[in-house]
Amino acid sequence: MALHSISLQAKLPSKKSVQRSYQKLLLILEYLEGKTIPEKAEVQLNERIDKINAETDSKKLGITVRKAYQRATQLLEQHMKIVPRRYYVMQWMAIGIAAFGVPIGVALGTALGNMAFMGAGIGMGLPIGMAVGTSMDQKAEKEGRQLPFDV
Repeated sequence: MALHSISLQAKLPSKKSVQRSYQKLLLILEYLEGKTIPEKAEVQLNERIDKINAETDSKKLGITVRKAYQRATQLLEQHMKIVPRRYYVMQWMAIGIAAFGVPIGVALGTALGNMAFMGAGIGMGLPIGMAVGTSMDQKAEKEGRQLPFDV
């Protein structure tokens, strides 16, 4: 079984975010051409492509394309550990704030008796998360598991 190709029935909206998602989706499909991918991921990608090909409303097409791109990125990460550049940095920034920054801020605020210092903890968690994400992105690049475009 092979991946289906995209043939648009409606005109793609001129919104920049939709255009970027469409171009990135095409790059993902081009990257996967000739590669062996798990059957489950292939079936789900083909379902998304079929939805794009069946869409005739221009506004709905934009939403369908963005969802297809997001799902394709998730499937590649889950099944093949292939990610776009800066994927882990973006993911770990949020984790750094939530998992490291908030607890540090609460501890700092409690120790100093002023919860206004919670923001300082969040500011400390952000670079921690970025450092972890950067190291994971560098590892993915060394192993050849990175797509040629940013998130």
